[in-house]
Amino acid sequence: MTSHHKDKQKSIFQPVIYAGKDHLICKISKSGFGRPQTSEEAMQNNNGQYYLVKQNIKTSEVSKSEEGASWENAEEANQRFLEIYGPQGYDSYRWEKWFIIREGIEKFNALKKVYGSYFNRNN
Repeated sequence: MTSHHKDKQKSIFQPVIYAGKDHLICKISKSGFGRPQTSEEAMQNNNGQYYLVKQNIKTSEVSKSEEGASWENAEEANQRFLEIYGPQGYDSYRWEKWFIIREGIEKFNALKKVYGSYFNRNN
């Protein structure tokens, strides 16, 4: 691989920084409910560190990750966490909000009718 390809590869933004068997470590977006697609869309502290969350793949539960930027005294980031994942801290909350914005409440309600048990499990 040439040095040009290595430099280009380094600059590719990744919203999910770790995907393991049981969990993901993800960056959170400044706005909206989708995953950030660029570094400008991801929440960072004044030192350029990303705020990260740890998502349990099996339960959809999300917690603030100890990796990355510190959540302590980060009022804006903590508010954003609540906005994205809700008071219970679940990725399904984020996904539902994203889907409704993208596809509309009618399609969401139709999905909920068919897959109601999934939608009611965490929220």
